[in-house]
Amino acid sequence: MTRFVAIGDTHLHSTDPWNGDRLAALDQIIEAGRNVPSLGAWLYPGDIFDVGCPLAYGDIVAGRLQEMADAAPVLIAYGNHDRARELDIFRKVKARWPIYVVDAPVVLDVPLTTGEHAAVFVLPYPHRMGFVSQGV
Repeated sequence: MTRFVAIGDTHLHSTDPWNGDRLAALDQIIEAGRNVPSLGAWLYPGDIFDVGCPLAYGDIVAGRLQEMADAAPVLIAYGNHDRARELDIFRKVKARWPIYVVDAPVVLDVPLTTGEHAAVFVLPYPHRMGFVSQGV
């Protein structure tokens, strides 16, 4: 049976004293997820950051996403706290499996680590910029 690991709402914020705890929890989830039998993909349904990407946290998150994508594909959807276009840079992280960053509703055909494919409907938060780019 193919399995997915979902992580969401880390809400990293530059002045939040809980960031260390959030990153430690994220590290625990990644470690546990890497050991899930038949891990097919990681799902990250938004709100990576709380109010924009804090200084240096882009690299911190990219490193963790690379670790995840070395184990399985990663699907990220924009959440209501993620600023428009801010997560796009994570598409460029080099790893064994792709990192998909979704900013408009789409059904993705995702090759899984198990050799199967999954049709994944991704519905990111509808930022105004996303509406404009879609002609709405």
